[in-house]
Amino acid sequence: MRCAACCKRQPLHQLENSALIQQALEALVQMEAARWLARLRGGAPKLQAAPRRRGKVVEDSR
Repeated sequence: MRCAACCKRQPLHQLENSALIQQALEALVQMEAARWLARLRGGAPKLQAAPRRRGKVVEDSR
């Protein structure tokens, strides 16, 4: 199965290794999220998004 979002970007032969890995991971996360939602089939209508954590902001003292 091909991911439409990552296929719109650059051709594989023009990507660096790190960019290729990044795109592959993004596609994997997107596909697994879609599978998870398909498995729910509306079985958890009251499901809420998990709270997001933010790291502490470090101010530059320059």
